[in-house]
Amino acid sequence: MQLVEAFGLVVRAARERQKLTQSQLAERADLHWTAVSHIERGTRPAHLATLESISTGLGISLSKLIRRAEELQVTESHEEIGHRS
Repeated sequence: MQLVEAFGLVVRAARERQKLTQSQLAERADLHWTAVSHIERGTRPAHLATLESISTGLGISLSKLIRRAEELQVTESHEEIGHRS
């Protein structure tokens, strides 16, 4: 799994835990809802300023979101290796 995909999954999980729609998060982050959608799906890399806006909208530091994404990426990588054995 690419980091951009893992980051998207982390953002989506955080948004859903807060019971926010993509539109609500976009409003909080001062972004268009399609930007949130692309980030969550990992279909388009985002600029650092956009990622910072997302983290602000979620009330979670960007470093924490990235760390969670890296942890997810490592976990997924280990699971893939285990399935190949």
